[in-house]
Amino acid sequence: MRRERRRTALKVVDGKVQRKNRWTLTPNHFGRSTFTIERRRAGYEYRHVLKREDIYRFVELVPDWNDLAKGINKVILDAGSRTLLGWFSPGKVAVCALGVDQEVTFDKKYFYRDIDFFDRLGVSYENATDSEEVEERAGDAREDIGDRVLCHFNPSTAKCFQLMRVLLHELGHHCDYMTNRKASCTRGEDFAENYGRRVEKKLWSDYVRAFGDPVARK
Repeated sequence: MRRERRRTALKVVDGKVQRKNRWTLTPNHFGRSTFTIERRRAGYEYRHVLKREDIYRFVELVPDWNDLAKGINKVILDAGSRTLLGWFSPGKVAVCALGVDQEVTFDKKYFYRDIDFFDRLGVSYENATDSEEVEERAGDAREDIGDRVLCHFNPSTAKCFQLMRVLLHELGHHCDYMTNRKASCTRGEDFAENYGRRVEKKLWSDYVRAFGDPVARK
């Protein structure tokens, strides 16, 4: 690294000390969990629905969050993916960016398992075989698209889905890891799904108070 001279003294104009050019207020998260939030590039044709502040506000609603948060070092707003909505690894949970069109294709098994949630949000959906765009993405796997459903979100329903379904699901894996005597996630997807749904039911009214009714904000 090259050494160079730098001016460190602050300039005084008319008796007033001037701020340096590059300065920002230090974020104040006093009283909040100490995990960090990393926001990665969303990627081409993807964008982040969630903001850092959304994550902080949401986790404060989660029951027993102080105990659950002890093992979380980082929440990641990760790049968009054609195969993942979120992921977990020890100490980290992630939510992936959505496509700019705010459309998500689900396997029918997953979709119908959560159809009550989608209907509550008023999310419109269609068989993926009716979408030329999905056929184009499917490529050689076109024979499988009859088993898929395309959901159309808007900003408010997408935020609710990512917090109440994706993030809670990944927190379910974290809960499995933290409470499992084997120090692993051996209870798998069913445990994470059941955790997410159980907590979502408890949180719904609190979510509406904190973020507004996603249905009314279409």
